[in-house]
Amino acid sequence: MLGRLKMSTEDCLRKYKDFMNIVFPDKSKFWKAKDILCSGAAWDAKPLEKVIKTLIQETLNTDPEEVQLMDPNNTTDKCKV
Repeated sequence: MLGRLKMSTEDCLRKYKDFMNIVFPDKSKFWKAKDILCSGAAWDAKPLEKVIKTLIQETLNTDPEEVQLMDPNNTTDKCKV
């Protein structure tokens, strides 16, 4: 978010807070334990993928499927985060 999307620290923190309830919904201990036992994962990755794609769409105004993690055309930025 800081490097590739060139967001400020304040913007990153704001988006992080916005997305946490989507990515990590409040679950009862029973359902969380059931999910871990059945799949081996405590959380589903799909909500995280969705919010990342939404963030890329909003920030870069482009199709998230077309965006590379590192921009090969930009050689001047020193941030590789």
